[in-house]
Amino acid sequence: LGHAPVDQALLQLEVGDAIVFYTDGIIDLQDPAGKKWGERTFLKTVIEATSGDQDLNQKMSFMRRSITQFRGEATLIDDITLFMAEYKGAA
Repeated sequence: LGHAPVDQALLQLEVGDAIVFYTDGIIDLQDPAGKKWGERTFLKTVIEATSGDQDLNQKMSFMRRSITQFRGEATLIDDITLFMAEYKGAA
C-alpha cells in the first residue's frame, strides 16, 4: 500500500464550532433510482444540520435521517463513515 500525501492546516476554533469528517462513500450514496447524493447536496445537508442550536447528537441524528431518506433501500456501493466533533472550549 502506498501513502497518500497529507495536507496540514491550522484552524482557530470558537466554542460551538463543529468539524465534520466523512469518507467519499457519503458523496457517492445513491437513491433507489441510481441518482448520486453528490457533494453539493451533502454540503447543504451539513449546513442545515449545523446551523441551529441543537446539540451534537441532534445534528448527527439529522444527518442520519437525511442519508436514510435519500438512500431508501438502495444498496451501498461504497463504505460510508461520518462523524462530527464539536469544540466545547479549552479545558
